[in-house]
Amino acid sequence: MKYILMFFFALSLASLYSQDGQLFAYKDRRIINSWSTEVLPKRVLDFRVGHRFGDIAGAGGGWETFYGLENSSDVQIGFDYGLLNNVTIGVNRSKGAGPLGQLVNSHVLWQIARRGDERPATLGFMGMATMSTMPKSDNPSSLSHFPKFAHRFIYYSELVAAKRFSQRISGSVGLNYIHHNYARMDTETDLFAVTVAGRLQISRSFALLAEATYPISVNKNPENNYYFPLGFGLEWETGGGHIFQINLVNSKGMVETDYIPYSTSDWGAGGFRLGFTISRKFRT
Repeated sequence: MKYILMFFFALSLASLYSQDGQLFAYKDRRIINSWSTEVLPKRVLDFRVGHRFGDIAGAGGGWETFYGLENSSDVQIGFDYGLLNNVTIGVNRSKGAGPLGQLVNSHVLWQIARRGDERPATLGFMGMATMSTMPKSDNPSSLSHFPKFAHRFIYYSELVAAKRFSQRISGSVGLNYIHHNYARMDTETDLFAVTVAGRLQISRSFALLAEATYPISVNKNPENNYYFPLGFGLEWETGGGHIFQINLVNSKGMVETDYIPYSTSDWGAGGFRLGFTISRKFRT
């Protein structure tokens, strides 16, 4: 744990002491599931649609479900807007794949610092509030029991640092925090996690992506049916404001308050799925 935090803060300091530049560590605000440090220019609107299918292999996949393409694990649709040149706000709706569904998510991304020319480094802060709009359960042991309206809310924050190490390679590391207003005996009110991600530019339009999020908790392990979120993606910048991404991930959910606490699919047992994200930008 000590060495992870030392690496994180060292990367953060690197972002504070370089020179201003124009290149980017990432082309999009999302890497796969997690956030990068990139923001929208002021007065630019981004319409986004994301989808996660069912298991490709294992007991829930194979030919019977056309390798997961006939099932839907999660769907997300929403908008982001460049409020300032270093601040992006957004709202989206997710189906949800954990014990809570029908999720409305509002977020703000603040790019605290950006330094560098040929090899830029950035430091960003993400804050998000998730509200479950699913019907209230009469079962007191259910996470959706919601004794109070405030219990519908889950909060997420992340401090993330990113660096472009060369013309082709970028990387980032983030420290995540999740707070549940309402928790069962088998869930944690507060959860920390670390996200590590990377990007490899393979051509002018295509890049490979990878990310992993590891919770800092003794309860999040395979013995308790938890498998840390791990994903790989192919990013295609088609031009004209379009970014298309196709990915393979074991997490069913798409929003941090859903997939970080409730990742129960094992890559080794075929519990991974195809997903995609489409982004289209408009200037207002």
